Amino acid sequence: MAQVWFKRHGRVRNVQNASLLQTLCLLALLPPAFGLTGRLWVYLGVFGYFISLPLLYASITAVMMDKAAHTDAHATAYTIQNALPMLFAFIAAALSMSLAQHFGYAFVAILAVTCSATAALLSRFVLSSISSKPHES
Repeated sequence: MAQVWFKRHGRVRNVQNASLLQTLCLLALLPPAFGLTGRLWVYLGVFGYFISLPLLYASITAVMMDKAAHTDAHATAYTIQNALPMLFAFIAAALSMSLAQHFGYAFVAILAVTCSATAALLSRFVLSSISSKPHES
């Protein structure tokens, strides 16, 4: 699925589209978070999220590799660029579990949708300068 996605769009556009897809898939987690635990809602939420997350990660990784290719130490640049999102993912997971304990899973699900939608919106502006470069699109 990711290969078809990458061939159809440029790398920067993939990050933007994958961010939007993740937001939509996170929306599918809201009904179970509010107590609608029918199989359809649970399957849609879990399946959608686990389909969108690798696609977003692969899209971001492709852009990071492009950035690292223009440095003298390719592997070091890529490793640093990859380590920071992983660190923030661990912090976000711990924070999400703590927030869920105090405010409930519905609050965390709404917060996740809000953060993902904000990232999808901001990616349009932040990555627009990159997409105009022919070697990175």
